[in-house]
Amino acid sequence: MAKAHMAVQTVFWPSCIMDRPVFDQLAVAAAGGFDALAIAPMAIKNALASGLSLRDLRERAQELGVIFSHLDGISGWLPAWHPIEGDPAFNDYIRQRFNIDTQEALDLGAELDIAAIVAVGAFDRGMLDRETVLRGFADICAAAQTRGMRTALEFIPFWGIPEFVDAWDIVSTVGHVGSGLVLDTWHMQRGSTDFARDLACLDAMPDDCPFDIQLADALPGTAWKELLPDTNYRGFPGDGSLDIARMVSPVVGRGALLSIGPEVFGEAVSALPLEALGRRSGETTQRALADAGANA
Repeated sequence: MAKAHMAVQTVFWPSCIMDRPVFDQLAVAAAGGFDALAIAPMAIKNALASGLSLRDLRERAQELGVIFSHLDGISGWLPAWHPIEGDPAFNDYIRQRFNIDTQEALDLGAELDIAAIVAVGAFDRGMLDRETVLRGFADICAAAQTRGMRTALEFIPFWGIPEFVDAWDIVSTVGHVGSGLVLDTWHMQRGSTDFARDLACLDAMPDDCPFDIQLADALPGTAWKELLPDTNYRGFPGDGSLDIARMVSPVVGRGALLSIGPEVFGEAVSALPLEALGRRSGETTQRALADAGANA
């Protein structure tokens, strides 16, 4: 039986329409019945550069009945904050997305009353030692806390914190109160070198580690032959082959799930009209919650 827990917040993660204005991203979140929108620090800066103010963003979100929930994401908490190896075009995109001073990003998040930041390690594998990463994570947790925000660490299989067990090692070692994990279902299963090991770790975790879950299923893509190109085949939950309920259910059962929502990519997804994208995102999120034994 699932433990008693607070209502789970539903969040739209807008990576599939990152090039669209923030007002459009808010409209999608509202169309899907989401409680909240995650927002990138550079998206806030771009909105301000277009002539909007932070007040404009807050008022538009309020009009639509949506809040800004997560600052997604921050990589400057480490001395190596972007990748160098691999595809130059992809690396340039990552540099542009994360090219913001960490303190400035946190201040912008605080101005929008954001409750959580997503910390990512966008450095190449082997570039930083464990102690440097641990110190950096402790520092970003403390800096976020002074602004009333909690920190969630996301593991991403292309970079220096690639797997679930790696992220949990950092969070559990630092032990900062309120810090937790972003569990991206595509990263967790599609990017794992030992999914059974990761599930065993997930099952054994303490009840007090909070989770934010990003939902994405694995469409056929390259038939799982190439990891990075397959990011373009991150489908809506239920449309692919991942065992999403198996990943979500333990978190639900412990009462540790704070938020959940889709982060899907691909040409077909990005081509959907905004309202249709929102509706489809909301419907599949609710179904994933029901399949895992919870309701938002």
